[in-house]
Formats: sequence, C-alpha cells, structure tokens
Amino acid sequence: MRWPFLLAIPVTVLAGCGIAPASPFRVDSDARSGPTLAPLRAGAAARDLAVPRGVPLGGYGGGDRREELPFMVGLGVWGRLALEAHQGWHEKRPDGLADMLTPSQGVLDPVRAKALVLMAGENTTPFALVSLDLIEADPDLHARIVELVADLGFTRASLTICATHTHSGPAAFMRMPLARLIAMDNYRPEVAEAIARSAAEAVRAAHGQLSPARLACVTAWDRNADGVPQVARNRRASRFPGVIADTDVDPEIIVLALSAAETGRRLATVVNYAVHPTVHGPSNLQLSADVAGAIERALSARLGGSPVLFINGAEGDVGPRGSGAGSERCQQLGTALADVVVPALQQVDALLEPGEATAVRISSVLGRRGFGSGYIAAVAGSRERFLDAWRSPWRFVMAPLTLPINLLLWLPLGLDNVTVSLSPTLDLGLVVDLSPYGADVEFLIGAWRVETAQGDDLALLLIPAEATHDVGLAMKASARERGASKVLICGLANDAMSYVASRDRYMLGGYEALMTMYGPETAQHLQEAVDEALARLYR
Repeated sequence: MRWPFLLAIPVTVLAGCGIAPASPFRVDSDARSGPTLAPLRAGAAARDLAVPRGVPLGGYGGGDRREELPFMVGLGVWGRLALEAHQGWHEKRPDGLADMLTPSQGVLDPVRAKALVLMAGENTTPFALVSLDLIEADPDLHARIVELVADLGFTRASLTICATHTHSGPAAFMRMPLARLIAMDNYRPEVAEAIARSAAEAVRAAHGQLSPARLACVTAWDRNADGVPQVARNRRASRFPGVIADTDVDPEIIVLALSAAETGRRLATVVNYAVHPTVHGPSNLQLSADVAGAIERALSARLGGSPVLFINGAEGDVGPRGSGAGSERCQQLGTALADVVVPALQQVDALLEPGEATAVRISSVLGRRGFGSGYIAAVAGSRERFLDAWRSPWRFVMAPLTLPINLLLWLPLGLDNVTVSLSPTLDLGLVVDLSPYGADVEFLIGAWRVETAQGDDLALLLIPAEATHDVGLAMKASARERGASKVLICGLANDAMSYVASRDRYMLGGYEALMTMYGPETAQHLQEAVDEALARLYR
C-alpha cells in the first residue's frame, strides 16, 4: 500500500491516475485430456458451505447490512489507515465475524458448493467446474481449493470456480482492501478456509463418483410468446429510457445435461444464464442463494433430484424481474426458468438414454492480464469529453485551474488519491485512484473447450467480471467465429475485477460504468485476453 503525501501532488497532477497501460495476456497453465476423443466419465456432488455462524453477508454495502465505515469513509491516507486498523483490531477479536457489516441471522435457504468433475478416458487430467453461492470468486480461494485437491490430479487450469453472485452469501473471505471496504467486510481466514474446504469436499465427492457418462447440450430461451424475458430484465432501462429497453438482455440459456451411460440416470445439469441474484434486498440478513438457488432447486425437482449447477453469465446490467421481492418471488422465477429448460431437454433425450459413453476431448487454458490502474470517475457534463481530455496532454494545461481545490483535498484532508479535474470543454470530474486499495493487479482469465463425438464444440469463457450483456454477446460471437457451436459465458470465475461495461455503456454513465474501474477500453482488453486464450484452444 502506498502512502504518498506531499509527493502525491506532482504525481497526481502530472501523471494522472488510472492511465497505466494494460499488460499483455500471459498463460499461467493449461490442461488437456489427450490427443483424441475418449469415453467420458463424470461425477457431481454438492456440499453446504460450512461457514461459521454470524458471518456477514457479501453483496450490499449499505442499508441494514452496514454498521459502520472507516474514518473518512476509507478514502485518502487517513481512511486507508483506518481501514487497516479495522482489519488489525478485527483479526484479534475472538467474538463475532462481522465488523463493518451486520452479522447474518441464520439461513433462509442453503448456500452451497456444487461440483461437476469430467474426465476423458482413464488416467487423464480431471476437470472440475465448481459453482459457489458467493458474491465473487477470489484468486486466493481458487488457489486454496486447487491445493486441497491437487492429489487427485487437478491443476489451476483444470479446476474452475464460479460465483453465482448471490448478494446474500457469506462475506469476509477476500483480502483485497477495496472489496473489504465496499461490501465484503474485513478478512477472516477461518471463513475463507471453511469455504475452500467445503468446495474441496464437493470436488472430492464428485471425483469419487466418476462413472461412464453421456453428455448432451441444448439451448433454451428466457422469453414468452411475445419475446419478452420472464426471468431477466435490463435494470438500466429505467435510468436511460429511450436508450436502453427493459428487454435488452441475452435470453439464451445454455444447458449441459449428463446421464449415466449404463442406466440413463441423470447425473448433473449445468445451467448457464445471465441474471443478477438480487431478489433479496439489503434488508435480508439471512444466508440465501437467492434466485440462483431457486433455479437449481426448481430444476433439480423436475429432473429427479440430481445436482444442478447454476453458472452466471454476463449479468452486469441484467437484474431479475422482482428485485427486493423475497423468497416467494425467487421461487416463481426459478419455476419460470425450469418451465423453459425442461421442454428443451426433451430435444436431446435420445442422447441421454443408456448407451455408450460420449466420446469427448477437453482442454483448458488459464492466464493473466493487467488492466492498468483502477479508478472511478464521476463526471458533471460529457463523460466522453472529460475522459478524452483527462487522459491527454490537456490535463497539464487545465491542472492549474483546479490546483487550489486539489491542494485542499490533498494536504489538510489527506485525500491523496482524489483529484478534481476540468476539461477544456469545462466538463468537471472527480477521479478516485483505486490502486492503493488493491485495484492495480493482474486478473485470471481463461477458457475451456469440450469437443464431443456428436459434433458439439463447447467453449466456456472464464471471465473474472460482471460484464454487461452486450459484452457477453460480443464474446459469444468471437468464440463462434473460431468454431464453437455453443458458448458459455462463465462470469465471476476464479477472480474479481468488478464490472465491465462496453465502451458505449461506459460513456453513457450510471453505476455499471462507474464500477468499470479500468476505463472505457476495459471490455476491449478483456475481449483481447479471451481471444488469446481461445486461440490456444482452437489451433
């Protein structure tokens, strides 16, 4: 953590914050099942997240969830000192896991780790897809889960964790200062370890149930006869009427169904769809998987009780039809999705009947890319004009005009990471440099490829973010151009970099743009990294 005080003045004025260039994508590891198609073996299992009682809930930073904030709301040098003091004091407290947030008050419905393990042939690399009822994934959590099951042959590239993004799951498992400050509360190692061990137990149980399996993939659509989505809506429509429509979502639901080759018994179902699990609002203080869990339960009940894994997609601007409406609405939305998924599965019933195991080949790649320094820019006027000027030499010309107010922010107040700037077109902006809070790092990005004897070529894109739906659609199109027949956007996978709005949506403004913390080119840089991962799988 940086503590520039007087030095922050020339650094901020002359260099600006958040303009460091993105770094190239580099591969950490990859995994392959073998050179040829081989009979599929699959297993699935679920475990409750065995978190301690009273853990705070992650997802909302205000309302009934918030008890207090650090001094100066955590901003500036004094705010960062206060945040670290909170962490230090909290680590030594034997009583209570919550500090800045309210303790949870029991369980409304189970929060779980659900694991699907796939293996092509005997004695090959196992692959695991793990759905966790959490607000975010975390690279340390991912690394710890891999460590706990490494003896089974799993690697960083062959094991993927995806958060369902429920806003009522356990918090306190992330070290990043920004996450702790906004909506996760201070880090508690016992919470992180409990989540990791629950996930590892699910993976071990799924691996222990590996058996010859048949695989089928089908597409369903979240829309009624009039083409209106029943579960999802674009939550920005009310803020930008006439520009964004309520129906501006990606209605595609990708479903992977697995059955036992010998008996036809359903082994597992993966449902990939984009929707914010925010049916429960910040007044809810009980653990809940929200609409993600409701979808899993509704489908499992219709499919003989077999495990269902919900994998969230590009849900950055997509909310449920009924935010803040509670458990009954969750159940209604879960039923609505099951009503369109189950009939779609009838199209592939023949592929799931008893017979020979599906021949598959699986490969994956996991890498890293830096996106520059994180920042938040709040602008009065044209967001595009301001940012173009702020990231150009014009900032040198206009800086003297705002220097008096910046000196007040930097010196008496200690807000060394806050800058007021003015563009030549008199657009005024306040820029907060987030790099002192851990928002200046590389993020994990990757992809899976699953090829089947039936001709399916499945691409699973592992993005560590909440991408807006148009970013997800662009990624799907890019993967299809490379030969993928079906594309799953696995959002909130392995890491956490907040929102990714497309350039157009970024310039439009709003919360999703504000929380796209790496500038208007963030979506482009993420697309480039995904394309490089795909290039290694589609040679």
